[in-house]
Amino acid sequence: MIPHLVAFAVLPSVTFAAGILSAITGGSGLVVLPMLLLVGVPPHLALGTNKVYTTSSLFTSAWTFLRRGLFRPRMWLLMIAATLVGSVLGVGLVQLTNSDVLSKILPFFIIAIALYFLFMKLPVKTMAHRINQSKKNKLSVIIGSCLGVYSGFFGAATGTLYTAAGAGFFKMTLLEASAMSRFLAFIANAVGLIVFMVMKEVNYSIGAMLIVMGVGGAYFGTRLALKLKAKWIQLLIVSTSGIMGALLLYNTWFA
Repeated sequence: MIPHLVAFAVLPSVTFAAGILSAITGGSGLVVLPMLLLVGVPPHLALGTNKVYTTSSLFTSAWTFLRRGLFRPRMWLLMIAATLVGSVLGVGLVQLTNSDVLSKILPFFIIAIALYFLFMKLPVKTMAHRINQSKKNKLSVIIGSCLGVYSGFFGAATGTLYTAAGAGFFKMTLLEASAMSRFLAFIANAVGLIVFMVMKEVNYSIGAMLIVMGVGGAYFGTRLALKLKAKWIQLLIVSTSGIMGALLLYNTWFA
């Protein structure tokens, strides 16, 4: 019982710190979910309650970035629609399939993302306007639907994957890619949250605390991201992705 009490005592501070992490690099759900399990929340309720946290913190970050004009949804309607449809399909697939295989593969994806950001050449300014509309539309449908399905099916590190897509495929700056990823990840997580709420698999008492601390952390983290240089954001993404990937690799293959 003591470990549960200790975990519950530190949960608010961990949630706040994870909110900061979410705003800058993504992947905060991988921090909060294990804490919920340590508190003693049953796995199915932990997944739903974690969606409350991720959705609220992502909304806060996305709204702050939108107000700064770093992402314009009307310019990305096709990708938004593809993400929404993909998320619905992903939530349906998770009811029909076993996610164990994906759990085994996920650490390698996250480590690959860390290596990608480690060696990528950061653009000084956005190059997104140089991509022709036809190519942009194709990429939007493919990337939006694939990451939407992934988010609905598994969800871990969705924001980091969207950031990688924005920087790699759409030639955005890291800050612009982060802004886009928070908006699209919010949409994908909101779909999953609605499903968990309908299935009554959300602990609202803990969820309320997660919202308060997560929103606070996300707001602070977003303000911090706006001030950080691209190199620092790159370093944070590389380090957090590398650590999360290594921990997941150990837990899924060796623990």
